Amino acid sequence: MNKNYIIVDSDNNWVSTGKNASPEEIANDIAEIKEMLKEEGVTDIKLYVYETIGEPVEIVISESFTDEEIQAYQKEWGQSHSEICSNLGYSKKGSDDLLIIDYFWIEKKKQWYPQCNRFYTEREQEIADYLRTL
Repeated sequence: MNKNYIIVDSDNNWVSTGKNASPEEIANDIAEIKEMLKEEGVTDIKLYVYETIGEPVEIVISESFTDEEIQAYQKEWGQSHSEICSNLGYSKKGSDDLLIIDYFWIEKKKQWYPQCNRFYTEREQEIADYLRTL
């Protein structure tokens, strides 16, 4: 069965994307990435493959957010790793794989933010979409 997928590294940085690929094609993509990284001198890296469901959806991102809007969003919605694990009942160790499904991490703030939330205003969702792309 063919799948759409995305490959990211342990810092959740994009590495590769595939569409309608067989398991063999995905394995070949991973092998090529590992070889490329090896040639660049990277030997110890974890890669994660996520299956994407459905077709990509275009997200219109307005980059006209004020610093105040972004700071207000971060204050309202950001949670530390300990805080979010406690709220969701997750163990602090190994929880990143679970969190990355519904949340995104901002390293500079050391906080998790919901990718989408039914309580977001339209503007807050736009800010979340924008911050997730940084």
